[in-house]
Amino acid sequence: MTDITDTYNIFSTNISTKYDSSPINVSFVRRGKVRDVIQINNHMIGLIHTDRLSAFDRHICNIPGKGNLLLNTSLWWMENTRHIVPNHVLWHYENVLFCKKAKVIPIEFVVRGYITGSTNTSLWTHYNNGERTYCGIDFPDGLVKNQRLNEAVITPTTKDEHDEPLSLQDIVTRGILTPVQLNYVSKIALRLFKYGQQVAAERGLILVDTKYEFGFDEKGQIILIDEIHTCDSSRYWKLDTYLERFNNGQEPQRLDKDAARCYVKTLCDPYTVEQIPTIPNDKIESVYQCYNELYHQLTQNDIERFVFNANNYINIPEEHTHHTNFHLQLSNQDNENNQFVEMIQFYYKYIHSELVVIVAGSEKDAPHINKLKRFLSERGIQYHNHVASAHKHTRAVLDLLDMYNNSVQHYNFQHKLSKYRRSGSNSRKIIFITVAGRSNALSGVVACNTQCPVIACPPFKDKMDMMVNINSTLQMPSNTPVLTILEPINVALACQRMFNM
Repeated sequence: MTDITDTYNIFSTNISTKYDSSPINVSFVRRGKVRDVIQINNHMIGLIHTDRLSAFDRHICNIPGKGNLLLNTSLWWMENTRHIVPNHVLWHYENVLFCKKAKVIPIEFVVRGYITGSTNTSLWTHYNNGERTYCGIDFPDGLVKNQRLNEAVITPTTKDEHDEPLSLQDIVTRGILTPVQLNYVSKIALRLFKYGQQVAAERGLILVDTKYEFGFDEKGQIILIDEIHTCDSSRYWKLDTYLERFNNGQEPQRLDKDAARCYVKTLCDPYTVEQIPTIPNDKIESVYQCYNELYHQLTQNDIERFVFNANNYINIPEEHTHHTNFHLQLSNQDNENNQFVEMIQFYYKYIHSELVVIVAGSEKDAPHINKLKRFLSERGIQYHNHVASAHKHTRAVLDLLDMYNNSVQHYNFQHKLSKYRRSGSNSRKIIFITVAGRSNALSGVVACNTQCPVIACPPFKDKMDMMVNINSTLQMPSNTPVLTILEPINVALACQRMFNM
């Protein structure tokens, strides 16, 4: 088997052809409580995991190094729960998680295995105030704080600025999900929670409660999004001391952000106060150690403390960070030393699962090629464009095909190239589009030297030229499958449908 370093060298081979690729369109979507969201082209988002800590529906402080731990903990769980439900993760680089763009279901599916909590939306707060029905679920008298429930329950909330508790029936009544969709999501949420509890118990932890978020991908499939089983979205207790402390009326040993939450609540009403009091360094360090201990205990891996400045990292001017009007178009020629640009280009060149490779025989066909590129871009299809004649640059064409063939063959390798790691789809799909007329050797050479689909889109100046080019393109040797489509827009549509199969 080829070593991954060798694979990277194959990718990096200097192919002597004229080359360009899809521009990268980046827009700033929003600043969240914990993550900043950017959109990359039309199909992908980047979740920038900051060091901000959120509680009481607001930002309360920064925990240096938290963002790195948050991303890696969530990523570990995402990779280990794919057997239960597909998720949106594609790839990550440092504190940026690249994900499929999804239509978000505006509900947080909160799953609780214990009755506990300290915030206004917590189950214990409502129960302690005398309520026995919460989110449509009836609870018996006599429960005490931190007690295990007979079975896990789902207590949904809205994803508004201030979370609103709902019943499962409310989700259907409001038209958010159909009964079938809700039944599926509910079962998945409970399966994820049960699995999370099993894994946590094996590592000496109790997964107390958590929240899940879901969305619809481009094919209408429900997928897991956002994050999973981190200290931000979940509550963990230490298993070995839980029973003793519970029986003695003591609070469990926690691995969550309650150290900061509880400190704030001793000083003020965090829901009404204009400004949250400054949290001392020892509390901040305590929260960081909880995140670090959880990551280590779950994954058995150490992680270097990494402090991340999201704004500087992607060079978003401060005046744009609270608006949605920031937009940046990047190409291969832009900002070559910009780390953000480089990592996006790396992703599209070597990792992105769906790619169209245009191979043109001559630069003179630029008007025809530009039509193809425009129609592909309009449909969010990534392309690479090379110019190399099969007659005049045969070796270059063959080297080019070897590079992309190896890209498909080795796509399943687990990338561990220093900072770069891949996650997500298990196969790479490449479609070749050939642009050549007259004596069309290019289409035949490409089709004979790849297992990927080949679409010929011959250029022509007029009707007579079209007939000559079509004739040459249609007359391919045996065992040389070349599809011929004349109109560039139809080529783009065909690629889109082939990728969606």
